[in-house]
Amino acid sequence: MDEGDAPAVLRILARFGAGEPALESDGRSAHVRVDSGPAALHAVLGELKESGIPLHDAGIRRPTLDDVFLKLTGRAATEQEPEPAGKQPANDEREVVP
Repeated sequence: MDEGDAPAVLRILARFGAGEPALESDGRSAHVRVDSGPAALHAVLGELKESGIPLHDAGIRRPTLDDVFLKLTGRAATEQEPEPAGKQPANDEREVVP
């Protein structure tokens, strides 16, 4: 979408989303969580077309395991608990995080 269309796009996403729509930092991409992906995408695309808002791309993204973990726990899955002072992890307690 063009940056000037962002307010209208966010209003449309809010009507069909199950959460608060968000604008990406580039100002040209937006997203919202939905309960029924294909039906919501179809409805949003129809509204955008009726509103005369051209898109560069559109799609559905399923949440990753990290997204789900963050939503359920409120913290990132890769955060590590600090080791108590003076304790060194045993070889089998270390983990590699790419």
